[in-house]
Amino acid sequence: MLLEGDDLVPISVRYRDIERTFEGLPTHKIGHCLCGLAVSEKRSIFSCPMDSDERCTWNECKLLGLRSAAVVPLIRGDQVFGIVGLGSESERHYEHQEDFIETLSSVIANGMNNALLFAQEQQRLREAEVLRQAASSITARLDLKEVLEGILDGLVVVIAYDSAALFLRREGYLHLLAGRGFPDSTKLLGAKFPEDEFTNQVCKTHRPLVLEDALAVDDFKRWGDVDYIRGWMLLPLIARKKVIGFMSVESQIPEAYEETDAEFATAFANQAAIAVDNAQLFEATKKRQDDLSILFDVSQLLASTMQMESVLQLIAKYATQLRGLGSGAIYLIDEESLFLGATTPPLPENFPAELRRANLAEHPHIAKALSSRKPVIIADVSETSLSTAECEVVELRSLCSIIYIPLLAGARLVGALILASTNGVREFLPDEIEMYQSLANQAALTIENVRLYEASRHHASELEKRVAERTKELQTLVNLMAGREVRMAELKKTIKKLRKQLVDAGMEPIANDPLLEPGYFDKKIRD
Repeated sequence: MLLEGDDLVPISVRYRDIERTFEGLPTHKIGHCLCGLAVSEKRSIFSCPMDSDERCTWNECKLLGLRSAAVVPLIRGDQVFGIVGLGSESERHYEHQEDFIETLSSVIANGMNNALLFAQEQQRLREAEVLRQAASSITARLDLKEVLEGILDGLVVVIAYDSAALFLRREGYLHLLAGRGFPDSTKLLGAKFPEDEFTNQVCKTHRPLVLEDALAVDDFKRWGDVDYIRGWMLLPLIARKKVIGFMSVESQIPEAYEETDAEFATAFANQAAIAVDNAQLFEATKKRQDDLSILFDVSQLLASTMQMESVLQLIAKYATQLRGLGSGAIYLIDEESLFLGATTPPLPENFPAELRRANLAEHPHIAKALSSRKPVIIADVSETSLSTAECEVVELRSLCSIIYIPLLAGARLVGALILASTNGVREFLPDEIEMYQSLANQAALTIENVRLYEASRHHASELEKRVAERTKELQTLVNLMAGREVRMAELKKTIKKLRKQLVDAGMEPIANDPLLEPGYFDKKIRD
């Protein structure tokens, strides 16, 4: 018999040169019957006669007609791993042959030990080959969807199942991203479930959880309301010492899985977790590169124009298209007033300017984003209290989930960027929010630059206007000065003519030309 946990399991029995099987017979417990005592006391146990020995509680030996027995523990190191038992139909005192029997048991123990080690090594080699084959379906992939499908392909090689599901932990929920064997997997894929006591236990212990019969467990939650799950395992996906998800393995047969199955499947789950983590890192890196590329392209477009209306429309358009949203808008702030600068889809060209203006107090979610200087999210408009003005916008634009992002140019509040889904409720992930905030910051700086450009153009226009007015005044003065010179020249000619006429008439002019003698009139006045 070999020891398995607290049980002694019959391995080989020979009676009168006939090999017998013990299928269906109860196992021995440590400390019970002669065999169990040999294990617990780590010494040989002898019995003669057996029929009157109260220690012998296993009736099968007595039914065979055995009257004498010797049970010797098989010891490896200092641990008992089984027993070898001898029995006789006649009364024999085996204790008289104790030395021989124990020597024989030592030889048997060494042989058994070698055989067990060889069997274990062969089993490990088989398991390693199975894991290698299973891992080959995922190690060469970086696309997350392909990795998840590859894990389910590999799991079939590792352990039999009727259905299986892969969950990743995101934002406090379990997202079912891949599944096999369910009546309608399409309804389950993409669904999210709250974590429960089973997942919390696995997260805490980092150990797999096995249920012999899930149908008998009241708190067990069945994915997709399937009622056939009996045997069940929950395996943690651990990467960088964190549980990033779970693998659910399900069978229609009760007690389909044991702890040894869970341990073997966990070895594959550990490889799967590394593949999933690498795929997520690759996906995040690629998404970040794509986001930076988009931000660069948007910055180039924004730099190509200095017209405020065009800039606002470009921001609303590309921010909405960035992650496939259905609606976007930009509000500029002026003290306690809001001005709707642009929307996607665009407003009609003849949309009245007075309808673009709104009171900030009538839009509390915009006000909250501006006052906190942080994004504000409405996960589901149907479950959120909205103001009358907000309800009108939601109904007009068919909005479902909304994010309000403040436009900050340094410490200055410029306005708010509002983005929303229109084809159903959706979740705004952290990297997505970060992307929107980066775009909003860039947009705010562009808006400020356009404002500075418009202000400088207005100032330059005012300066040009003032210069033109001053130039006109100077030209008028010059013109007046030029007219005076002409009149003075004419006056000089007239005086010269008069003097000549007086001289020709024999008269001496009393006055000289005042234009030729400065101060002439002043002198005459003094005289």
